Amino acid sequence: MTFAESLRARAQALGLTLPEVVADADDPLRHATVPSVMAIRDPLEVGMCPWPGDLYFDGWGQGVQFVDGQTSDEDELARIAHAWHSGVPVREIHAMAQYSSLGPLAEAAEQGAEEVIAAGWRYLRALAVEAELPQFQEMVEAAYAEPRLRRHFPFTGMREVSFLDKVLPFGRTLVKIVPAQPGFNVLAGEEIHYAATPHEAVEHALRRL
Repeated sequence: MTFAESLRARAQALGLTLPEVVADADDPLRHATVPSVMAIRDPLEVGMCPWPGDLYFDGWGQGVQFVDGQTSDEDELARIAHAWHSGVPVREIHAMAQYSSLGPLAEAAEQGAEEVIAAGWRYLRALAVEAELPQFQEMVEAAYAEPRLRRHFPFTGMREVSFLDKVLPFGRTLVKIVPAQPGFNVLAGEEIHYAATPHEAVEHALRRL
C-alpha cells in the first residue's frame, strides 16, 4: 500500500473525505501530496520522517510557508491533511498539531497581497528598532513614509532592503538599498548610486521604481 492510500484510508476511518492524495513518484511508499481547494495553497507534502515512528507535513503556497510540523499520530496527520485540503484557516491547522510551526507570513497570505506587504513592513520596522543602528532605522522609516515605496514588499537580509514588484508569488527586485558604511548604495539593475544619507537613499530608490 502506498503512503497516499494509507493516508486516504485513515481519513476515511475517521469519517473524513480526502478525494485526492497523490503518491510521490520517486518514493510512493513513504511520501505523498494532498491538494487544497484553496488556489493559493500548493499541495501539502506529507510522509515518513527519516527516523522511525514520526510523520511530517509541510504546506506552502505562492512562495509563502504556511505551516509545517511532525507527529507520531497517523490520525492527527489525516486530520491535518483534511483541514489543508478543505481550506481550514492555517492557524487552526497549526493548533491541531502537537508539534508545528506557523510561517511568519502565513496568516497575512490568507488575507491577500496587501496584507502580506503590510506584514513585511511591520517586520522590517521592528527589525530596524532591534538592530539599534540609527542610520538604518532612519532609512527604513524614511522609506515607509513614502507611499510609492510602501506599496512594495520590503525583502530584507543583512540589513539590505529590496523592494519587490509583486507578491503572491514574490516577484523581482525593482530597487535595493544596501548599507555602505558610511552611507548607502542604491542598486537598480546594473545601476549603482551612492547616497550619503538615508533620505538621499530613499530619493534614489523612488526615482528608479
